[in-house]
Amino acid sequence: MGTVLDFLLKGGPFMVPLLLCSIIMVAVILERLWTYRVVNRDNALLMREVSEALKRGNADDALRTCESVGGPVALVVATGLRRGNESRDEMREAMNFAMVTNQAFLERHLVWLITIANIAPLLGFLGTVSGLYKAFVEVTVYGLGDPTKFAAGVAEALITTVTGLAIAIPANIAYNYFVSRVDGFVLDMENAANQVLEWHEQLQVAKAGEQRAAAAS
Repeated sequence: MGTVLDFLLKGGPFMVPLLLCSIIMVAVILERLWTYRVVNRDNALLMREVSEALKRGNADDALRTCESVGGPVALVVATGLRRGNESRDEMREAMNFAMVTNQAFLERHLVWLITIANIAPLLGFLGTVSGLYKAFVEVTVYGLGDPTKFAAGVAEALITTVTGLAIAIPANIAYNYFVSRVDGFVLDMENAANQVLEWHEQLQVAKAGEQRAAAAS
């Protein structure tokens, strides 16, 4: 603990915002990992069960399946099923709104990661400039007779630079990883919405055929 504290103290005042950035980064990464694990579902199984329920003519069972499974895809499918008696455009609009809402939830807090990835190196650079300034001031005041005075400023400069990069790199990696996960969720939602529209069209064609058959008889 003492070694860590010494390291932070040698880094100077800019270690405080850098430490805050690291805490926020870790918190966001853990929260997003947990969230994506919770909302991840077997969407292929979900769509298969919903399709089978609709083939049986039981839309209520399909809706209950979505509600029991949960997750972004299930929410989009459930939204479409609830609009089953409306037009294709109205269904699409409702599902688009559900997708936008889910995407906003999936992207929540990611802005913190990209912000930290951008500002951490800058804070480290400020610490570098501050440390070098202190080092040259010490040289101006005390000369080169006591190298420890100069070394303290150089140490501060190097520590803040290393710390800024050590925070920015994992923050950037985590951000890109989470964005790819969100893109995957969005693609799954889009495919599910298209499938719901296809089911809706098939049901409308079947109903029209039944009505024509009834009218002919």
